[in-house]
Amino acid sequence: MIDKSKYEVMGPSDGPWLKRYIGDEECVIIPEEFIRISPRAFAGKGGVKKVIIPGTVACIAHDAFNGMPDLEYVELNEGINEIEFGTFLKCASLKEIKLPDSLKKLENGAFGYCSSLEKIEFGKKLRVLQRGMFSNCSSLKTITIPSTIHTFRSMIFTQMDNLESITFEGTPKTMTQQIALCCPKLTNVSFPDYFEDLNKALFWDCPNLLYLTVGGKRYPLTPDPLTQESE
Repeated sequence: MIDKSKYEVMGPSDGPWLKRYIGDEECVIIPEEFIRISPRAFAGKGGVKKVIIPGTVACIAHDAFNGMPDLEYVELNEGINEIEFGTFLKCASLKEIKLPDSLKKLENGAFGYCSSLEKIEFGKKLRVLQRGMFSNCSSLKTITIPSTIHTFRSMIFTQMDNLESITFEGTPKTMTQQIALCCPKLTNVSFPDYFEDLNKALFWDCPNLLYLTVGGKRYPLTPDPLTQESE
């Protein structure tokens, strides 16, 4: 039963959408009756520290949780398959995210400017990382990307002041130029095998990234990084 003292509801024929949260709880457990969270449903809402989203919610619309200053934890349950652009943008207190295996689509800048984010765990069905996904996530130090993700857009890792290491567990199929930009502490990037896009200008203004590790061997990061193996 949806408590309308806490939620504004939209009523499409296929099921109710959460239009706006108007409650005052620290922990929000979204009712299972909802099938979608509308744009900016929680945007800017202070005082909310935890949100639990049921698997009945197939899609979380753009900017749904944008700019929530106190949000520390989000539970994303199995059944959620789409998170639109900027959904958790500027959630400055958010510390970790575990994406469900059911998630197939994660759009641009979903976690941009989440300055306290320290840990991200990807689901099994996600195939693409979009532009600006972790822009200005200044607390992330290491990222491990599973082999199920094979396509990478530009500027995924941008202005991440404390990022030190990126590990790709699988060999990318497509990787756009400048996937990492302005990451001053980045020193380690590893791939299991060579791939065609590896010789693109993938890492810009990362002054301490001197080598790439490919198949367990280190190669100097040059305009053509695999022409000469390091000793």
